[in-house]
Amino acid sequence: MQAHKQDQITQQLDAVYADESSSLDPLFVQLQAHTLSEENW
Repeated sequence: MQAHKQDQITQQLDAVYADESSSLDPLFVQLQAHTLSEENW
């Protein structure tokens, strides 16, 4: 039963992403990267 639910979720996500892009907005990526500190480990 659990595997069946996972298959349904996968099918639903595949249907959504067939029409919609899953990439992030480039501005969001740039702003997020800017918030990360340049810290030496």
